[in-house]
Amino acid sequence: MHRRFHLLVLLWLVWWSAGCASHKESIDFNDSFTVAPENPAVVVLKEPSLTQSELEQIEMEVFSYLLSRPAGEDEQCSAIFIAAEESRTEALSKKFPRHVPPLKPWWHLDQQPGQSPRDLDTGRPAMVLSADVADPENGVVTAIGKWFAGDAVAGHCTFQFTKNGGIWSINSMQ
Repeated sequence: MHRRFHLLVLLWLVWWSAGCASHKESIDFNDSFTVAPENPAVVVLKEPSLTQSELEQIEMEVFSYLLSRPAGEDEQCSAIFIAAEESRTEALSKKFPRHVPPLKPWWHLDQQPGQSPRDLDTGRPAMVLSADVADPENGVVTAIGKWFAGDAVAGHCTFQFTKNGGIWSINSMQ
C-alpha cells in the first residue's frame, strides 16, 4: 500500500508537470501586438517624449526653484551638489553666484552607502539636489525635485509643467 501511494504521487507529479513542458526552447513575444480600443471611434495617441532641450529646460526650472528656497537654518550644510550633467551645474552656478551654501561640481562630493553626503573639500555635510522628469501625459509633464542631506534631511516637491508658447513652465507644485 505504501509503494502504491508513492507511485500515485509520482505519477500525479509527472502528469502535473507535463502541462508546463513545451517543445519550444523559448517564448516568442511580438512587439507589434496592439489592443483594439473598446470604442473604435476613439483613438488614443501617445504623446511624443521630451526632446533633450525640453528635458534640460524642465530640470533647470526644478533646480532653480529648489535653490531659491533656504537650504536649512542650522548652516551645517557646506555645499550643494546637483545630480545632473556638469553643464547644468555650471549654468546654475552662474545663475546663483552668491548662493549659500555654494554649488560645487559633482567630483567634490563624497557619498558613501549608509552615510550622509559630504563635501570633500571641508569634510562637512552636503546636500544633493536631483530631478526626475516623466514623459508628457495629456499635455502635462510631472517632475519631482528631490533634496537629500542624509536620512533626517530629505524631501521632494512634485511639479506639474504645461507648455506655453513653446516653453514648459510650472503650472502647479506640491
